[in-house]
Amino acid sequence: MKRLFGSIWVYVFGIASTLFFLSVVIYGLDLTTPGSGRKITTTSHLTNSKSRAQYFKINDEFSCGLYKEENEGSFHIAISSYTRNHVPFCFFCGWNRGLYGYEDSKGFNSPYRKGDIFYSIDSLEQEYMGLPAGSFPTLNVKTGEFGHVMSLSEIRPDADDFKYRVSAKYIASNFDRLSYYGPDDEDCQIAFAVIIVLYGVLIPWGLIAFFVRRRKRRRAEKGVLVDFEYFKKMLTKSDRKLRAGGITLLVIGGFVYIPFFVSDGGIAALLIASFISLMGLFVIIKAVRSLRSIRNGGHSVLNAIEQNDTEFIIWVYNEITSTNTNGYESTHCTVRMFTKDKKKSYSLIVKSIEDADGLLHYLSQSFPSAYIGYDDDIRAKMSKIIGRKM
Repeated sequence: MKRLFGSIWVYVFGIASTLFFLSVVIYGLDLTTPGSGRKITTTSHLTNSKSRAQYFKINDEFSCGLYKEENEGSFHIAISSYTRNHVPFCFFCGWNRGLYGYEDSKGFNSPYRKGDIFYSIDSLEQEYMGLPAGSFPTLNVKTGEFGHVMSLSEIRPDADDFKYRVSAKYIASNFDRLSYYGPDDEDCQIAFAVIIVLYGVLIPWGLIAFFVRRRKRRRAEKGVLVDFEYFKKMLTKSDRKLRAGGITLLVIGGFVYIPFFVSDGGIAALLIASFISLMGLFVIIKAVRSLRSIRNGGHSVLNAIEQNDTEFIIWVYNEITSTNTNGYESTHCTVRMFTKDKKKSYSLIVKSIEDADGLLHYLSQSFPSAYIGYDDDIRAKMSKIIGRKM
């Protein structure tokens, strides 16, 4: 997979897949995991607590929720309308969810019962879902009709007697259990939301990486064909990268300056910031001059190639550096060119070894008398010619 998508993609994919597997195990099997303590691991957000709520189906529109009250050991009962849960957060959180806070939300707390009629003994303080203020909500569990009465005496004279209050035992005995997303399932939904976001990033990233890497592999198989225009294009790209690096150094230098002005950062901060900023400025000036010479037709290497000055470049080699950080491999390629001026040299930053090899081949043809490559013998000879240790 590293070959197809890259090391970083495989690393992130492994994290996402591990979280998905653990979420399925913890929430799918409803395992109880502690939610307190210091959170120091990647999977520390995967917490699950024992559910305090149970839901039962009254009909296709209304459900009855039993909420255990820990202090009293009893249940709070609520009638509410429900709908299908948000896909794809329904697999372990519950297939259904309440309509709390939505325009079409209906229901009431602490229901009482007379036959097929569930009703509330608390009058509405304001108009609610078409029910007038001061009325008492009702639900016919047989027909599903959500209505009201203006007086409890319309139901029975002693309608508010506690003996008519619906019990948890009655609900559990007469209605079927419902798969439902409740207040104790928030951690489940958050976990799967994080995982889905990760996969949502990984899929387009993987597709892009796959096609980019496939193109690079095909180019490597065919080899990079370099001509004058391609070489000029690579010079321009290299100088732009150099300019971007100089700007980055300037920004870093600016941040280092901040402690000196905001507080007593000391002379050390000032010296370090000045050094970084001057280095960045030097790199920017060098890159801008080179870009201007390419644009105006004054670049020495390009002019030598056009004028067939085959002895202008005396030494060319590829400098390739490979690093491996936490399994992520990266390769940095630079083509070094030394001129007969001895004091002047050029560096060309490229993306891949294939580009570097293609440029080396092109320069060896453009400057056939130049030394090509790097070994101890060539290094010793060039140190004598250039006049400094290479």
